[in-house]
Amino acid sequence: MHRATAELEASGILDRALKVGDRAPSFTLFNQEHVQVVSIDLLREGPLVVGFFRGTLVTLLQHGAGGSTGGQF
Repeated sequence: MHRATAELEASGILDRALKVGDRAPSFTLFNQEHVQVVSIDLLREGPLVVGFFRGTLVTLLQHGAGGSTGGQF
């Protein structure tokens, strides 16, 4: 993990990353029902919290542990 972090820092990615207090760009993703949602629409309903997971969610869904996806991503 330390090596991966050092490699990311050396790549200069920190200079391009959002900082605390920056506004995130708008984005579109699929929700758990595979329906496309837009961040701007969600923000109209109130605060928006986004969580990121490294690969394990897709792996769980592909193997059926996270519910049925109907083979769609």
